Amino acid sequence: MLVRDRESLKRLAAVEGYAGHLAGAAAGFVLMMAGERPEQDAFDEGRLAERIMLSAEAHGVASCIGWFRDAGRDEAKRILGVPPDRMVRTAVSLGYPAEGARRGGRRKPLQDFVREERFP
Repeated sequence: MLVRDRESLKRLAAVEGYAGHLAGAAAGFVLMMAGERPEQDAFDEGRLAERIMLSAEAHGVASCIGWFRDAGRDEAKRILGVPPDRMVRTAVSLGYPAEGARRGGRRKPLQDFVREERFP
């Protein structure tokens, strides 16, 4: 579910979990899953979040993943009017980072942290 309403984003950011970044986002996606097979849903949910984030990056949009937990899941469902048979757990915020927030400087060479074939 795409969420652009500022007040809804702020309310979602305040529920129990780790999605406080939604408060400052230009938009967010709250992923709704069928909830019938928790293990499969978690796998598919992760893949969906990844694809949203990769697509955003391809268009120059920053993103951040977060989760609702415990009572926060039910509260997020209530805020968005999500039917009881759906599971809500993951949120992805989208926006353009402030210029000062962009990472600058030189990146470490890949060989400093990637091992090939075997650990030395």
